[in-house]
Amino acid sequence: DIWLSERLAEYSAALYVLLGREDEATFRDILKDWKKAIIQSGMMDGKKSVGYKAGAVYLGSRLGSELSPGDYTAIIYYKAAYMLNMLRFELNHETNGFGKFASMLAEFAGSYAGRKASTDNFIEIAGHYLGERTEPFFDQWLYDWRVPEIKAKSKINKDGSTEIDIAVKDVSETFVTPYPVQFVMDDGSSDRVIYTIHSGENHFVYKAGNGSAAKSVNFNQDYDILER
Repeated sequence: DIWLSERLAEYSAALYVLLGREDEATFRDILKDWKKAIIQSGMMDGKKSVGYKAGAVYLGSRLGSELSPGDYTAIIYYKAAYMLNMLRFELNHETNGFGKFASMLAEFAGSYAGRKASTDNFIEIAGHYLGERTEPFFDQWLYDWRVPEIKAKSKINKDGSTEIDIAVKDVSETFVTPYPVQFVMDDGSSDRVIYTIHSGENHFVYKAGNGSAAKSVNFNQDYDILER
């Protein structure tokens, strides 16, 4: 399937920036550019594009229509590559490393080296590592064309607690994803919390403890999750 080869190539180049050159800032800029290409509605490489609205990643070459020829690049190159980044985040966010994701890629490469691999083949390998998250993940990012609109806000209370409200729109009723929130403390330290958010309204209360309190809150600051 064409999206498999193109997204693996595109994302591998980005990973070289992150892991080979150890350049986190440029890697974030790459994700930011991908996001812009995915959610835009205008021109892509000089060709008309409606971005994510053109259709789901799994459609492959069928996205390259005469009416909107730039959609193929936006979806097959950038959204598919971004999906790999979200897969890496889901597998490794507990350790903030590369372990499970690297093992998954190694198993996929070893299993299908020199042979054709299908979408189902990739999902089967990914399922060894994603477990029960396999079907929801690929339903959301591979087979569904929508990109969630996420609006997040915070309120720091006098008692030191922080209230977090995250509203998720324009997704299926079964949508669910991990979502990173960074709390910057009044002593200069920080704490990164991964919340599970669903379609609709999500409310959380954060308490730092040890006499500390959050002075600011950053939502999805590393572009780990694709959102509008």
